[in-house]
Amino acid sequence: MAQTYSIAVDHELYYNNKEPVPIPELIASLQGIESLVKRTPAMLEDMLPGVKIKDVNVYVNELYSGSLREDLIIDFVFGGQEEYDRFREAVRKFRKGGFSDMTGDDRKALKPLMGLLFAGMIGAGVMYITKDSGEPTTHIEAYNNTIINFGAGEFDIKSDEFKAIIESATTTNKKKLVKDVVKIIKPAKLDPDASLQIDGNSSLTIAPEIIKHVPEEYEAPKPKEKTKNLSNATVMIFASDRDRLSQGWAGTIPGTVDKRTKVTLDESIIPKKLHGKLQIKADVTIYSKYKKAIKDYEAIEIFIKKTY
Repeated sequence: MAQTYSIAVDHELYYNNKEPVPIPELIASLQGIESLVKRTPAMLEDMLPGVKIKDVNVYVNELYSGSLREDLIIDFVFGGQEEYDRFREAVRKFRKGGFSDMTGDDRKALKPLMGLLFAGMIGAGVMYITKDSGEPTTHIEAYNNTIINFGAGEFDIKSDEFKAIIESATTTNKKKLVKDVVKIIKPAKLDPDASLQIDGNSSLTIAPEIIKHVPEEYEAPKPKEKTKNLSNATVMIFASDRDRLSQGWAGTIPGTVDKRTKVTLDESIIPKKLHGKLQIKADVTIYSKYKKAIKDYEAIEIFIKKTY
């Protein structure tokens, strides 16, 4: 049987809820955690040049009821002895002050680094959510700066370099990242005073004022505008101008645009030939804008491309 070269690191996520956490929220949080952990090998390879990680697996060690505590084991797998030794040496040197002897201290050396990466990805996800919703980002920016400064203080990396690594890891499949962060935070959403503590590190604790920015369920932001093309559509003309293409015109498209809407004409159309008509057949493009107040799109312009 071939020998496996790996380093297993234990981590703890503690939700200090007053009430027990339901099973669906627990399962969702574990799924989100596993998904984020899968991003960490690329981050570590960026931080530790020459290091190559074959795979990473996540296991549940213990779960504690009441205030939810998830004790996890993150297992990094390497392709062989050389890759294994190179990684251990790189981590030893990367930690400021280092470790005089890595034997038996693999977890101690790697654990704070993994907690840092995990907190950084969660902070980035919350920032994306907040920006998409148009909410103030002051608390989120402060938390992310705390993480970055903590990383620069503990490890041999500059704050701007660490920030770049977090951004590189979280801009890939951003929608999936946000969904995972929502899952991870969800148990804490059950209690307005709950926080999420990572490895008992106060610098990485996600406070209630951060958690409140995360929704119960993730809904991708709607595009601000969208278009729809119709062929041979019936356009009802409510107002027209014999001399202008883009002013003085208004109309509707029954069943599609029922509210009186601005109408513009393509340059190939002669306005006076349509002026005075109450109904025409045309190829059109409908421009709509998303309205938060009604949670739907509203037509803002009917562009007539061709008439019949």
